[in-house]
Amino acid sequence: MAVVQARLSIKPKMQSVR
Repeated sequence: MAVVQARLSIKPKMQSVR
């Protein structure tokens, strides 16, 4: 989902938050 990728790009450290 685009939302998930957006968060990853913003906070790559919180990838587990998917």
